[in-house]
Amino acid sequence: DNSDISTLSLNSSSKSSTVMITNLPLSMMESQLSDLLHSIDITPLQSNIIHNRKTNTKFAFVSYESNEKAQQVINELNCIEVFGNEIQLRLANEGVKGDPEANITIMGLNDDISARNIFDLLNVIGQVVSVKRPVSRQGLKLNYAFVQFKEKQAAHNAIHLLNSQSIKGTKLKAEIYKTPEVRFKEKDENLFVIRNITNTVDCNAFSEEIKLVADDLHIVADKNGKNRRMIFGRIKENHSRLEIVNLCEKFSPPETANKIICEKCLPRRELHKKRSEESKKNWLSRKNRNVFIRGFPKEYGEEEVKKLCQEYGTIESVFVSQNYRDPNNEKSCGWAYVLFETEEMAQSAIEILNGMFIGHCTINATIALTPEQRKEKFSNRKVFTKKNHNYGEFHKAIKMFDLENRKD
Repeated sequence: DNSDISTLSLNSSSKSSTVMITNLPLSMMESQLSDLLHSIDITPLQSNIIHNRKTNTKFAFVSYESNEKAQQVINELNCIEVFGNEIQLRLANEGVKGDPEANITIMGLNDDISARNIFDLLNVIGQVVSVKRPVSRQGLKLNYAFVQFKEKQAAHNAIHLLNSQSIKGTKLKAEIYKTPEVRFKEKDENLFVIRNITNTVDCNAFSEEIKLVADDLHIVADKNGKNRRMIFGRIKENHSRLEIVNLCEKFSPPETANKIICEKCLPRRELHKKRSEESKKNWLSRKNRNVFIRGFPKEYGEEEVKKLCQEYGTIESVFVSQNYRDPNNEKSCGWAYVLFETEEMAQSAIEILNGMFIGHCTINATIALTPEQRKEKFSNRKVFTKKNHNYGEFHKAIKMFDLENRKD
C-alpha cells in the first residue's frame, strides 16, 4: 500500500517536470534517446518512446526531478537535428496549442538558417515554446517557419528585431501568424492557375507566351492526372485574365477533353469544396448510365469488356479493375464500370448481362452506386462485422466447404 501511495505522489509531483519530445525519427530507439538525454549533465528519472502507427510518428515523454531542470533540458536540446529531423521539446503540461497572438511567421529563410539558430536568437528576447520549419514531401526544408512564444510582447519584440536586421546575411520578414483564410483574403486577386496541360502541349513555348502577361510562374505536376502539368502565376499590371484565357485556347489540343483551363486560385478548403461539388454533378449526369459489372473472368481486360457490352449500346468509357497479385495471368479483379450513352442502353445491358454465364463465371450487372451510397453500404458492413464476431469465421467455413466439394 505504501509503495502505491509513493508512486502516485511521484507522478503527480513530476507532472509539471515532464518534457514531451516530438518529431523524433522513426528509426530512433530507446537506447539512442537515452544517449541523447545523457549527453548533457542533467539525468532524467525515466523516458518512454511512443510510436503512433496511425499517423506514423514517434514522440517521447521524459520526466525530471524539477521544473527548472526540465526547462534547462529544453533550452539545451530544443530544435537540434537528430538523424535529419529537428526535434521539438516542450513541457507536457503546457498542451499542444499556444496563444495565436504569440505565434509569428518568419519568411525568406535559406538552408544556412536552421531551427536551432532561430531558437537561440529569439529565446533571448522571450521564452520560445516551439520552432517549426515545414518540410516538403521530398524532404526539403521550406523557406518559412513558425515560432510560438509564451508571451505576446516577446512575439512583437521578435518581429521588430527580425524585420530590422539581417540574419547570416539574409533579410527576413516576420509577422503575426495568420490563418489560411485571412492570408488568402489579403492575397492579390490576380493570382491564377492553368490546369490540364498535357504532354502534347509545348510547355516551354506556352510559358514564354504567358511570361509576357504574368509574373512569378511556377510549373508543377498535376495531381489529378498522369503526364499533366499546372502553371501558377500572377497577372501583370495593365493586363487581364482574358489574355491568358486566349493563350490557353491557342495552345489547347483539338480534343475537348484535353482543353487547357485557366482559373482563379482558391484556398485549399474552397478548392476541395469546389471539386467535391463538381464530382457530385458528374455523378448526377451519369447516375443511371453507369453500369457496375462483376463476375466476368479475371482474364478479361478493357478490350474484352468493351466487346462484351458494345452490342447493347454506345459506350462512352470503361474502367476495369487491375489485378496486382497475378498480373501475368489475370488482367483484372473481375469487376468494371461501363458508362453508356443513354439510360435506355444501360438498362437493356443490365437486363441481358445479369445472370449470363461465361465459362464457369456468372455475371452480375447493376446500376453503379454513388460515392455516398457506397460509403453508407460499407460503413453498415463494418458495423455488422463488429457486432457479429463469428461473421468472418462463418464465411471461411463456407469457403472450405466449397473447396472440399469441388475436390470430390
